[in-house]
Amino acid sequence: MTKRLRLKSNSRWSPIAVVLGVVVLAFFASALIFPFVYMASQNPRINMVFADNEIELKGNQFSILAGKGVSGDNVIELAELEDGMALLMSRTDFDANRYLLIHYRIQDGNTAPRAEVVWHLEGGGDKLQRVPIDLSTSASHHIDMSGHEGWTGKIDGVGLAIYGTLGQPLILEQVTIGEITYAKVVHRVLTDWLTFKPWQGASINSLLWLYKDPIISPIVLAALWSSIAMLCLLVLRAGGVRSVPAAYLTCVLIPWVAVDIVWQAQLTRQVTETSSSFAGLTNTAKHKIAAPLVYDYAQHLKEKVLPSTPKERIFLVHNSKGHNYYRLRLQYFLLPANIYNFGRNIPDPNDVNPGDYIILLQDVSNARYIPSERKLQQGTRVLGAVEVDRHHLGKTYRISTSPKGGDADAKAQ
Repeated sequence: MTKRLRLKSNSRWSPIAVVLGVVVLAFFASALIFPFVYMASQNPRINMVFADNEIELKGNQFSILAGKGVSGDNVIELAELEDGMALLMSRTDFDANRYLLIHYRIQDGNTAPRAEVVWHLEGGGDKLQRVPIDLSTSASHHIDMSGHEGWTGKIDGVGLAIYGTLGQPLILEQVTIGEITYAKVVHRVLTDWLTFKPWQGASINSLLWLYKDPIISPIVLAALWSSIAMLCLLVLRAGGVRSVPAAYLTCVLIPWVAVDIVWQAQLTRQVTETSSSFAGLTNTAKHKIAAPLVYDYAQHLKEKVLPSTPKERIFLVHNSKGHNYYRLRLQYFLLPANIYNFGRNIPDPNDVNPGDYIILLQDVSNARYIPSERKLQQGTRVLGAVEVDRHHLGKTYRISTSPKGGDADAKAQ
């Protein structure tokens, strides 16, 4: 009869050493397997390669089509925006179905309130495809384009679109377009996990399952790590090495603590950054730091565009579903105005009165204004309206006629 071996504390390898050894080996095994798990969760049809062919575009290979700046030694420096935006483009030619990863590198310390990677499809006319990026989290970042419908066929131009206001010149050093490799997947995941992400207010709504193209959670790696470690213990048990229940608990506890350390480091950094940014400031100064563009836009509307009394209603429309930080923030800054956070559609003609206001925050799908007819239209909804303000963050209209034929401008006279 085969006897099972039970490791004792005075044996050559103690139970603690065995468990720790298993956990360490499981970590390296899970780290090697994890990039494949990540790619399977993102797009199973995309093959990850180990050798890479890249298209490297230095900063000075880009042209400034909107905005002001100069080209330097392998870089391009964007100094000013034009009407709240700038566009940097470079001519190139490649197959989008093969080259699925964009890596941009911007000089450290450069930020922009809103930015997009843009590209032009061969034969696509004047239309540019685009995907938002966040320049505040990292000066160097990989973007997986495999999940974007517009990234297909032949591409003959790529670039960056910048919106808002520059605090300092933005220096683009390089854009690299390449295949998805094992090393780049590891770099992308580690960058997302370890790079400090500043609090932008919108973070409260940034739940993992709400992202269109989510980065994978470190909890997935922790679960894989724990599973492999416990599987190793079961294999050892089958080979005659017994382990107490605490050993399996340790296989869960150590990965859990590792994830908690990453989270705690982010939290500690957040407390430090929040204190250095807002401590001792007035509420107005805090608002200007936290959301300078939205705050300035709200002050512009209150001082120059909207009535001083909350008599008229203001309908706020934004191209988003559910809660949106910038829409809610603007609503807060416009108080005590009689404001309705109306969603993504303009109101029904029967729900508005002459003299009401409609604010289209940023771009709103299918909404267009016809100046010659003084009409604001979105799908089948048509409102008689006059454009009273145009800003790079939004457009404001005053309802001039009601469904019953009333005219706000005539009544005002």
